Amino acid sequence: MSLTIDELFPLKVSAGVRGGPKWNTRVLTSQSGHTQVLSLWSEPIYQWEIELNAWSDADLAELLAFWNLVGGQAGTFRFKDWTDHWAGMNQTIGGLVYGTPVQIGTGNGAATTFQLAKPYARGSSTWSRRITRPVASTVRVYLNGVQQASGWTLNASTGVVTFTSAPGSGVAVAWAGEFHVPARFATDTLSLGLQGVRFGRAQVSVVSVRE
Repeated sequence: MSLTIDELFPLKVSAGVRGGPKWNTRVLTSQSGHTQVLSLWSEPIYQWEIELNAWSDADLAELLAFWNLVGGQAGTFRFKDWTDHWAGMNQTIGGLVYGTPVQIGTGNGAATTFQLAKPYARGSSTWSRRITRPVASTVRVYLNGVQQASGWTLNASTGVVTFTSAPGSGVAVAWAGEFHVPARFATDTLSLGLQGVRFGRAQVSVVSVRE
């Protein structure tokens, strides 16, 4: 049975991550050399590899405690992908600042719930990523470009925004904020090693969980 905890993987550990999105594509080549491409997934799975070297015993202890808390592969948790963890915001030298919010729907006078998402666009093509682990304290919601200070609630475990009153017909619903990724460890074995008395090393593989 899977154990889900609403805990964030240690940020100091995830800051050393390498990885990103992985799609599943099958390419079939005929005898004539023509190819047929089959995209088997509608959304990617994210994979990260983390290698920690010369870490203190306190740092390793924090990782070990988190590992045992979730039970290796058994548990899912929040993970911050430092390369892609915001929508409707801009990266600056001083950190993230709010920019142009991203639209997640259009009101019809009846619908009160809207799923957070992040669009990825190039030219006229757009792919939308569903966001299920928003950082609640950072989320802002907009109607026709105007920030709404009240009149809505956020489920931080699903990414669903619920309005007290349905947005009117044709009203653009948008949001901005940060988010995490639901993830789990990719193995049941944590590889640890000692380097001297006070320092050690660890290798960790993390993979996103599709919901």
